[in-house]
Amino acid sequence: MSWTKGPRRGWELFPLLTILLLLSACGSDLPEERLSSEHFTVYYRSKTEPCAGLLEELEAHRLALVDWLGVPEPARIHYYIYEDRGDLRENSPCGGRPCAGERDGRLEVHTDRHLWLDDHELVHVYLRRVSDPPLVLTEGLAVALECHLGPIYPPDISLEDLLSQSAPYPGTPYYDGAGYLVRFLLDEYGKDRFLEFYRAAHGLDLARFRDAFEDFFGRDIEEAWELAARVEPYRVAACPCALGGARAGEDVSHDGASRCQLLSRLVFEVGDEPVRVEVDSRRRASFRLASCFGDTWAPTTGGVLFEASRYTRRDDPGAESLTRLLYASLAPGRYFLAPGDWDEAFTLRVTETKAMGTTCAALEPDPLAPRLDLAFVWDKRDEPYVGIDLAEPSLRLLGGYPGGGTSSVPFCSSCGALEEECTTSVAAELSGETWLGPLTRLAQTLVSNPFSLELAAARDFVEDDE
Repeated sequence: MSWTKGPRRGWELFPLLTILLLLSACGSDLPEERLSSEHFTVYYRSKTEPCAGLLEELEAHRLALVDWLGVPEPARIHYYIYEDRGDLRENSPCGGRPCAGERDGRLEVHTDRHLWLDDHELVHVYLRRVSDPPLVLTEGLAVALECHLGPIYPPDISLEDLLSQSAPYPGTPYYDGAGYLVRFLLDEYGKDRFLEFYRAAHGLDLARFRDAFEDFFGRDIEEAWELAARVEPYRVAACPCALGGARAGEDVSHDGASRCQLLSRLVFEVGDEPVRVEVDSRRRASFRLASCFGDTWAPTTGGVLFEASRYTRRDDPGAESLTRLLYASLAPGRYFLAPGDWDEAFTLRVTETKAMGTTCAALEPDPLAPRLDLAFVWDKRDEPYVGIDLAEPSLRLLGGYPGGGTSSVPFCSSCGALEEECTTSVAAELSGETWLGPLTRLAQTLVSNPFSLELAAARDFVEDDE
């Protein structure tokens, strides 16, 4: 019998003796209220009822991960949600942190997370009966498959330090280091090859693990560790995007009342055509765009690709809704958009668009009202145009600041217009058909500093004091 548990993202594998002591010492007051689905039973305190939709999300997460991993379907999972960290510490078999494992033939997750899935622990229980390899693989894979939107920066630890640790790891850097190594192996050798090694490494001690690694991959683990340091921080962890598949033109709304993070995202498909993502919300809000993983994971290469209203202050509760638009030419695949503030009410819509591209003859401007944020994202090495047709005149504000100066991109009255026919004034009054581009100056910096601007009707303009 073994359990996994841990701090912020990683969870440690406890030795059998420790677990027996924990189980004998833990309280008997386990959460009892139940919700059930085909593969899960959820237990919770009556005053901390889970978010609506939790069972659907659990089932979708299980389906997505078990299918992607290609492992046998796990037995029913018993998912315990505690009131808080104190409740977890006093009454669970975990001690002070969430854990997952097998007890009396039952797969169990114990967590105090109410607003989102404990996806790291779920990865552990999906693989519980598949293999028991060294800690660096179990924790590294759980980190690589947890849904973490922000960067995970390279830890300042050595490989020797990482591999010499026994469970539990002493801190987050060790989980991060394991995540870097496993992400490199997944990228370099593919999912199937990695999982073959994951199974083959069952029960190996450190010495045998080093030899088996070199025999299996044809390079020693020290070389792999050095190469793993080159993995981009935003690519260490990937989201499975279990729910979603929004169709073009569908509205997806979130009222902001529940604060349930698992409900606050839009998953959508991108084909060969560019897309326009519309976000309507009243308050200043940021939204993160990220890719879902697949057999060959091709993520966008920057983390926060779209941060709406980064440069403007709109804190007036009575202010009218501001529409944010993201024009994106992304690699085909599945993506999701999630807000930075989970209690923000918003509506999302994704549509294919002919307003972005490089061939003017095939493009058509999108009719838009002027009160907008615009962001432009692409991962192809080209120089696209974006076309808009404004219903009324608009004063262009770049970076939230009005007045003189020049724009990062030209504004033209037609697609492909000569440079001398366009304007780069940040105070230009725009109306009717307006084309932005070609977007040449941003191509090299886009993924690390996405371009965003605001268009607001001149009569609505109030100078920013930031």
